[in-house]
Amino acid sequence: MSRMLCASILSLSWLLIHRSHAQKCDTSAPTIELPIGNGTIGDDLGSVRWGLSLGVGTPPQQVVAAINPDWNNSWFWGSQRECTGRISKDNCIWFRGGVFNQEESSSWVPTEIPNVYDFRASGNRRRINSLWGNETITLKPDVTVESIPLYSPKSGGPQQGSMGLGRASSFLDVLNAQKKISSRTWSLFWGQQGLEASHQMKGNLVLGGYDRAKIKGDNFTKGFVDVKECTSELMVYVKQIYITTWFGDRTNIFDSSSSTLNACIRPDFPPISLPGPIFNNFKGSLPGKYLGPANGIYNDSIVHGSEDMFRGNLTFTLDSGLSITVPNHQLVLPNVVINRNGSQAFANDSRIIPIHNAGRYGVSLGQAFLSSAYIHVNNDLKKFSIWQANPTEETDLVGVAEGSCDADPSTDPPSDNSGNKLSGVAIAGVVIGVVAGLALIGLAMWFLIWRKRKQNQNAQALEPSESNNRVPELDDTGLSNLTSRAAVPKYDSGVMGEQYVSEMPTSPQLQPQPQESPIELPGDNVRQTGGIV
Repeated sequence: MSRMLCASILSLSWLLIHRSHAQKCDTSAPTIELPIGNGTIGDDLGSVRWGLSLGVGTPPQQVVAAINPDWNNSWFWGSQRECTGRISKDNCIWFRGGVFNQEESSSWVPTEIPNVYDFRASGNRRRINSLWGNETITLKPDVTVESIPLYSPKSGGPQQGSMGLGRASSFLDVLNAQKKISSRTWSLFWGQQGLEASHQMKGNLVLGGYDRAKIKGDNFTKGFVDVKECTSELMVYVKQIYITTWFGDRTNIFDSSSSTLNACIRPDFPPISLPGPIFNNFKGSLPGKYLGPANGIYNDSIVHGSEDMFRGNLTFTLDSGLSITVPNHQLVLPNVVINRNGSQAFANDSRIIPIHNAGRYGVSLGQAFLSSAYIHVNNDLKKFSIWQANPTEETDLVGVAEGSCDADPSTDPPSDNSGNKLSGVAIAGVVIGVVAGLALIGLAMWFLIWRKRKQNQNAQALEPSESNNRVPELDDTGLSNLTSRAAVPKYDSGVMGEQYVSEMPTSPQLQPQPQESPIELPGDNVRQTGGIV
């Protein structure tokens, strides 16, 4: 009886504590939501690119930035950094997402010591930088942030200028210091860029929290993985990749029961890159006519004839069991050609399938993957969560305070914030109800114990005195059931019964290798399911 009472008390107490702890996630912490979509580059209304549209400097100079967790700092090309080779200037500016001319900004403050900020290389490539300074950035018309550290590369290919959201992001540090966000967290739904208007949708970047309306189903949470092949540290382990069709056919292009495929989530990278054999398996399953590798932002992806097109979906199953499905309308994209003047044209006789041959480089799950997956990254805890995305224009923003949170919003349907939070009166009611319930259970258990003891006393009073001379009965242990014998020690299953067999370690090549760092230790590789960090 006493054990039942204790179990009931512990269960109800756990429910109360769990509910109280989960409330940490639904905080009133401030968030900043930024749209992901087509943005104008510079003053040319015909030069448009999909991404994060920002205004840099005073007055704002329009750029379209990449979202880059590889880098701790943010950077944009300067107007004097000419492209080399046969690419035209306007074409180069488009690929770079625009340029920033600090001489035309009244808010630019040069930094006296160029290397004053922490700078982390990307994939063993250290970019020679110059022109360090602090600048004002207009995130959207009603949100302006001052004193953002920026730099401009001296040379290099036409990579897109980036907002650095790495684990030591100077941009997030400034937002946090200025009380615009309460944690160094960010979340992303890339949006949809399909052929038809019904399959096109803006995404969003949420700083300091996440958008609960954009997630569905179960999630998967794990720690950063600090390895050379994934400088974003957002590494997942893929167990299966397969194609499905609307009529139920399934074609495996990667299926391993003994190993997993290391894959790096990269929001700055447009296609999905796969190792050569897996890429060839995918390409070999395509109907119609293969026209060769693509150029432009989907470089070396598949150019396919517009007739007899691919009709399948592509599903990635992680080692946690979570599956992310990229629908067909995000795998067959318009073939956009960038003219020499930076304007866009469409090749109507072909389509882009954003699957890229990784070659000797690592596997990357880029923007095509993030059209269907939602990620939440917590740099404070060095963890990230991933869901199947719920493509919707609705928003339900949840702020995350520093160091929280462990709630699991994946089980709750999206709704208004006001409908998901308990008021103070409601919480007090829950507490009072639980306390009252515990009191009633305790009273009932006391009454049952008292009645049982009373019955035993009455039974003993009726026994004849010579009963002590009888041969005692045996109980279910095979020992005599004398009331006077010493208590037999009972087997306690509490220790053995609550031990769990730990997971077998993964193969050595999948484990992150320790790296020397004077600043930070690498994130752990503990796999967890459920909960948002």
